[in-house]
Formats: sequence, C-alpha cells, structure tokens
Amino acid sequence: LGDFLNACFRGVQRFEIETRNVVLASVVHVLLVAPVAWYTKNWTDIAAAFLLSRGIYLLLTMVSFRSVFSGVGAILLEVGGLADAMRQIRHSVAYAVDGALVAVRSYADVFLISTFLGAGPLGLYQAGMNLVRAIENVGPIIANVFLPKLSSLLTKPHEFGLYERQLLLLLLGCGLACFCVLFVVPEGFLAMIFGERYAPSFVLFPFFGLYLLVRFVAMALGVLLTARGYQAGRAMAGLVSLSMLIAFAWLLMPQLGVTAVAVANVLSALLLVVWFALRMRSGSLGSRDVVSTVVVLGTMALMAYLLFWGSK
Repeated sequence: LGDFLNACFRGVQRFEIETRNVVLASVVHVLLVAPVAWYTKNWTDIAAAFLLSRGIYLLLTMVSFRSVFSGVGAILLEVGGLADAMRQIRHSVAYAVDGALVAVRSYADVFLISTFLGAGPLGLYQAGMNLVRAIENVGPIIANVFLPKLSSLLTKPHEFGLYERQLLLLLLGCGLACFCVLFVVPEGFLAMIFGERYAPSFVLFPFFGLYLLVRFVAMALGVLLTARGYQAGRAMAGLVSLSMLIAFAWLLMPQLGVTAVAVANVLSALLLVVWFALRMRSGSLGSRDVVSTVVVLGTMALMAYLLFWGSK
C-alpha cells in the first residue's frame, strides 16, 4: 500500500516527494532492523522490526499523499464511474503482467538452483546475486524519471530523440560501470567482504557484471517502447525471456552447475535487448537510432568474449 501511494507522485511528476519518502523509509528501515538483527538474532524480533519499518513508510506516504492530493482524499481516488474504472484496469493489464514477470524472474533462478542443485550452491549464488538485485534497482528509478517526459514528447520527434539518447547512454554507462567493476574485482577484496567460505562463488562475478550491463540496456529500450505505447509487446517479450531463462538454465546445469544459471540470466536478458532493439528499429516505430545498433552489437561481442573466457 505504501508503494502504491508513493507511485502516485510519479504520475504528477513530483519525483522529489517519492524520492524523499523512499530515502527516509530506507534510513528508518536500517536504523530499526539492523540493530535488532545484530543484538537479538531472533527471527520473530527481526520480523517485528521489519513490520514496524514498513508501517512507518506507509504513514510517511499517507501524509505526503494528503498534502498533494487533498482534493480527492487521503487514500481513495475518485474515478469517473464503473465503466471508466474498468477501462483503466484493462489499459493497465500489460503493466501488471510486466511487473509480475519481473517479480517472478527475480525468484526463478533461486527456485531452479534450490530444486536441482540444493541449498549449498544456492547460498553461494545468492551471496553475489543479492548485490546484483540491489544494483539492478537503479534502473527502474532512472526509467521512472524519464518515462513521463518521454511520453509527453511523442509529438516532438527532435526533443524525444534527445531524451532517448540521454536515457540510453545513462543506463548503458551504469551497465558498463558495473561490468568493469565486477569483471576485474580482485578475489581478495571479495573474500574480505563475503568471507573465504564463499570463494567458490567468486567465479560468478564476471557473469553478474555482464548481466547488469545487458539488463540496464534492456531497461532503457523497454522504457522507450513503453513511452511509445507498446507495453503489451514489452510484456510478451518478458514472458519469452523468462521462458528462455528457465530453458537455458535447465539445459546447462548438468554441465556448468550453478554457473549455468548466471549464464542463463545473461542470455535471457540479451534476448530482451535484441527483441527491443529490433522493435525500436522497425518501421512501425519509426526509430533509426544508431545507438541501439551499437548497443546490441557491443553487448553481443562482450557476451561472446566473456562466455568464452568463462569456459577456459
């Protein structure tokens, strides 16, 4: 409910309020949960602290919501009758499906490893993947800032193209930075952070870096499709990508073990990049941006090199 209310500020381009609420909630969460986890080491106490933290977040968003949307009440939004509400729901189905697929994708690899490889490999994998998931959240934050502006510029091709390039280059830069850091990070540094017992997982970090590079590019292209009104196609691509993730992991695990899931993540994300870029360059969307081609070819070259390197 807190996230639902906070998302409303995005719709009226009050990003500073959304950001403030998220930052304050994160600080409160750390200050509440971390000490409880450190001193009590009790699951019930930690869960209670977590619940209290989320409750404070909800209160923060409710107060902010009332200050901005005072004309429509603190929580309930007015709609133009049942017919209009149903129309809005039908219009939002593709967004809901896409969101659900993203959530399922974030747990699909965990399910595959725990089912076919067991708890030991899962612990090694999650040591790095938890860091990856945290970094991955940067993408939607940037996308949410650009999306309303891009949607408002559809009738202004020149200005739309400028923002399009900014988004692509910004997320590509984030992905490249993550790739470079995780590809060359010394094992001694990883051992200092995670501990020597997680040493077998360090070989996965180059794949994690490549995944973040490909994933950030996919997010950028996906946002551009959404801005043009092709969210349904984006959701379909997400479904195919999730299916490919499961298929690749299942086929490769007998040979590569837990590394297979990291490779499958990269391949399925690359499928999204190629799908989105081809859709962007199709005549129906009217986009001939050279950046998208460079991104696809560069990503494919990096993926081929890293997969070759990882097999040595």
